[in-house]
Amino acid sequence: MFIASLILFKTSEDSLGRSFLIVLLEPAGWFLFWEGLNLVIFESKKIQPDYLFYDKMSRSQTQFNTY
Repeated sequence: MFIASLILFKTSEDSLGRSFLIVLLEPAGWFLFWEGLNLVIFESKKIQPDYLFYDKMSRSQTQFNTY
């Protein structure tokens, strides 16, 4: 999305190459944006139980006794 915006900002003439780049880059930008949000929101929820377990284990008292 940023590259497509930069191309629109830098070039003022309408050409076939510019139109092709915009059509190519804008859907890719949106796809990457939504996939990134998916990773941030849903993948972090999958990791949360591990972090809770690690937090409990770090606060636990462990003793090793000989027998």
